[in-house]
Amino acid sequence: MRSPLLSRTVPTFHFDTWPTFTDVRPIQMDSELAKELKEAGFPQTTHYNARGIADYWETGANGRTHIVSIPTLEEVIEACGADFRLVERASYVPFLARDRQIVQATGESPIEAVARLWLALQAAKPK
Repeated sequence: MRSPLLSRTVPTFHFDTWPTFTDVRPIQMDSELAKELKEAGFPQTTHYNARGIADYWETGANGRTHIVSIPTLEEVIEACGADFRLVERASYVPFLARDRQIVQATGESPIEAVARLWLALQAAKPK
C-alpha cells in the first residue's frame, strides 16, 4: 500500500518566471531620501567603501559640512524592528513594503520602499 503522501502530485516551479530583484535600479538610495530619513531621526552611521566614505556630504546653511548616512537595506529593515513584515514586487508598483498591521509604502527599489515604510511608521507613532 502506497502512502497517501507519495500519491500526491508534487508542484513544479519554474524559476525563470519567478520575480527577482536582479533587474532593480541601483541598490543605494538617493541622497534626498537619505536626507528625509535623517530629518525624521534615523540613526546616522558612517559607511565606507573602497574609495572612502560612501555616504552623502552636505553643506548646511551655516557653512559646515556634515555626512548624511545612506543606510543599507538591512539597516532600514532592522530600524523598522518587529513591525517589518515584507518587501515584495507588486503588479501595480515596482516594490511594496508592509508592516504587520496596515501600514505600507512603495518605491522604485526595495531600499526605497522599506525606507518609506520606516518614515510612515515614524509618522504613525503617537507624539
